[in-house]
Amino acid sequence: MDIDDVYREFCPFGHYQRKVFWTIGVFTSFMALHQIQNVYVGAEPKFQCRLKDGKLISGCPEYGSRCQKYVYDRTEFTSIVSEWDLVCEETYKASLIQSLFMLGILFGSLIFGYLADRYGRRHIIYLSILGMVTGTFVGATTSSYVIYALARHLVGVISAGFGLVSYVLVTEVCGPSKRGFVAVIIPMMFAVGITVYSIMAYFIRDWRMLSVATAVPGLAAIYMCFLLPESPRWLLSQGRTAEAEQVLEMFIVKDTGQALKKPIRLKAVPTAKLSSSGGGLMDVIWHPVLRTRTIINVYAWFVNCAVYYGLTMGAGNLGGNFYVSVGLSGLIEIPAYVITWYLLDRIGRRATISYSMVAGGVSCLVILIIPSGHASLVSSLALLGKMAISMSFSVAFIYAAELYPTTLRNKAMGLCSMAARVGGIVSPFIISVSHVHKSLDFFLFGILAFTAGLLCLRLPETANQPMPETLEDIRRHSRHRVISHKSKTLFSEDRVQLIEGEIAANESGHTEQI
Repeated sequence: MDIDDVYREFCPFGHYQRKVFWTIGVFTSFMALHQIQNVYVGAEPKFQCRLKDGKLISGCPEYGSRCQKYVYDRTEFTSIVSEWDLVCEETYKASLIQSLFMLGILFGSLIFGYLADRYGRRHIIYLSILGMVTGTFVGATTSSYVIYALARHLVGVISAGFGLVSYVLVTEVCGPSKRGFVAVIIPMMFAVGITVYSIMAYFIRDWRMLSVATAVPGLAAIYMCFLLPESPRWLLSQGRTAEAEQVLEMFIVKDTGQALKKPIRLKAVPTAKLSSSGGGLMDVIWHPVLRTRTIINVYAWFVNCAVYYGLTMGAGNLGGNFYVSVGLSGLIEIPAYVITWYLLDRIGRRATISYSMVAGGVSCLVILIIPSGHASLVSSLALLGKMAISMSFSVAFIYAAELYPTTLRNKAMGLCSMAARVGGIVSPFIISVSHVHKSLDFFLFGILAFTAGLLCLRLPETANQPMPETLEDIRRHSRHRVISHKSKTLFSEDRVQLIEGEIAANESGHTEQI
């Protein structure tokens, strides 16, 4: 049996697998606290400038004057801005913190993909949580801006690895019929984390105490790591078949409460097949089948992240209370994920991601023809665009995980995640072009989303399909799909079945010769 056969027959989403899933869900909410920390910790309070003559003025002094001291309104909150005077000519230093964090995420996407494929999923998750907690505590207690900036960069590197590897693990321990559910609920837990953090920030107005509160849940998460099993898919890909069988048997016993009548026997991947299956990043880029998938996925992830953060930071601003606005920006994603859950197994991964990106692009483009004075309509379309992009972004994770073999999955998703972070870095610059024309940013976001949605139609459907284990699986599945498509175009249904039977016989004979 292969792993998907075991899941289908015995435990598509058993008791222990659900425990693993909800553990990762809690971890994801914890990660959200770190991802959006700078929204509050880096906020700029109201301030005044004390000039040399003792006069106080609001804001920055005019050109040619120097501020002797900045006086901040600390009644609302404190932040790193008031801690290190990151205003006026030093404003760029506050933005640099977020840039360093995003740059860290970019680096971590590649580094941790490699580490997880080499050393396993569980150990990397444990080290990632430990690193995030340590880095956040260092940032909360330091009196040095430089050390704080380096700590945030480190947390960015580690949080990228954590998010990537934990998501891969949870998709590898559930059956094909439940991966769509996982694809929706995990991002929903991230949205819950955004809302929870807004509540925390509302009650904890001191930036150091808020940073400590951000790290504390990680102490419980470190303990929860011991609940996680190693991925049976990863164990099998490493030739550790007996250990993979033990993990699967544990899933079944925990679910049924009864001992197995017959032990699980997995179809071991031959050593020669493992060595020829690849394992380097170059296989993801240059393999003839994976190359097309990678180009489309890299572009789609770049667009998803750029448009998601662009609509959030730009047209996604709901106004009113600062804390309520940020909290609502998380809550508004939940309906998008519910719709995604409904569609994933009904119309498939490809249609869901393609149509939602096209819908998001159209929503942005329609804004161009809205007359002035209809701000509420523009806001509604922007929110609709954000909901659509939230849908496609959630599908992108599960879709990419299903498009690549186990031996390359983390590396491929690391590359995609890196492209997404580049999109996140570019997004503020796209927003800034609105100074040239008030709707130019929406035009760019719309074109990006629309074209990415169309390109995703070229990807194969993966809903309820077995996840590939090696490059050989990719080659075989691709060959079946191409020949089947050509056969159905040129021949009758009987002839198609005959051709497919001959292919199966030939490949069976080839396997016996090996």
